[in-house]
Amino acid sequence: MVEYFTSHHLRITFILDAGIVFMIREVMIKVFEKEISPQTLYAFSAFLLVLGAMRIGSVIFFQKEKH
Repeated sequence: MVEYFTSHHLRITFILDAGIVFMIREVMIKVFEKEISPQTLYAFSAFLLVLGAMRIGSVIFFQKEKH
């Protein structure tokens, strides 16, 4: 994210997509191994919600910037 804000060469949506996919992968691994507590699952869910909101916000901002 620092690279994006300094040079504007990276699309923030790509970075957020990678973060979302990584978090979903981690949740799936923990659930299938049965090593996840409810508090950890809530924390992962909250973080995924924040990443999703940032992704939607970046798309909306990009659309407004384009016009």
